[in-house]
Amino acid sequence: MADPGNYLLMHAAIRHELARLARHAADLHAGRRHATAGSAIALREHIDLAFQAIHHHHVAEDTLLWPMLAEVGVTELGELAAEHELLDPMMERIGAALDALVADGGDRAARAALATTAGELDALMRHHLEIEEAVVVPAVADLVSSERHARMERDMQQGQKMPVGFILSWVREADPGRFADLLRHGGLPLRLIASMAPRKRYFDRVHAAYGVEAAAPAVVDLHAEVEVLIPAGPLEVYRRISDPIAMASHSPECYRCAWVDGGPEPLPGARFRGWNRFKGMTWNRLCEIVTARPGEEFAYRTIRTTTRPDSTLWRFRLRPVDGGTLLTQSYELSASPLVMLFEKVSRRPAAMPHAMRRTLERLAADLARDPAPVP
Repeated sequence: MADPGNYLLMHAAIRHELARLARHAADLHAGRRHATAGSAIALREHIDLAFQAIHHHHVAEDTLLWPMLAEVGVTELGELAAEHELLDPMMERIGAALDALVADGGDRAARAALATTAGELDALMRHHLEIEEAVVVPAVADLVSSERHARMERDMQQGQKMPVGFILSWVREADPGRFADLLRHGGLPLRLIASMAPRKRYFDRVHAAYGVEAAAPAVVDLHAEVEVLIPAGPLEVYRRISDPIAMASHSPECYRCAWVDGGPEPLPGARFRGWNRFKGMTWNRLCEIVTARPGEEFAYRTIRTTTRPDSTLWRFRLRPVDGGTLLTQSYELSASPLVMLFEKVSRRPAAMPHAMRRTLERLAADLARDPAPVP
């Protein structure tokens, strides 16, 4: 009998994308995320490709999969077909809201429309896919021959006008384990195509659209953590540490920071550039805020580029204690070989905890001179 694994892989990609879009849209509408004209354009372009894939998927179901299932006696497809009629109008409304944000990123009505419709589409699709997996997947596995199913999948692929690189990267991101199974059983041609798919271009587009993630990369090469008691309440401490421009005055290494987007609020998605120096070496990196929870946590990550594939996650955690706030600063470096060579030769890893502690102690001294009420 047929293996519905590819079908489930597409479902994983649809779920992943629509849930991510709904979260992102809700954050934009609530003012929890900073967006630029560039990120709005990138999101519009990425969502356009994702929606093309979703449209192709449900049209192929209507024209190829449902007739095949009808041949083997499956009749519970009316609700699924009816829900397909709802999808395109919802995706069109989301596209219109994104177009409005590209024209004016501060358009409140567009942000509200995007959040509402993206949430509705996510909820509808989750319900829709649950029914499909309860009805369609068992029928395919139990009633459809492998040969008949393979012909249907070939017909689906012939009608697919999407860039293959996007589709492969999209489904791989959503479910790496099932994608690995697809490659194992898909033959040498598919493995060759997958190996040549422009994954970096895909993830660059995703990061431009949604921002970088707070989660650390798979490999963390260097890590350090220090904590200092700050004589101020968590909200006041957070106000100071979430201002990169002011924090540069406390750091022995970072001597300057500047907002890239002209001075936005410190929200996820906002970017700034920091200039560093260490033992005669100077460099600068573009950074993006990934976590901003007032009084609790603030984090940002250096942005990977073609010439600088390393990335460092800098995180501040705050905990109220007697006498003020226990402030913990940490960093996690995912490094390239060249950066690791620099770290080893310069002995920067040994110096970093001391520099971090000096930064926090200078902040504590600054707050001691300018005390704020401790709640």
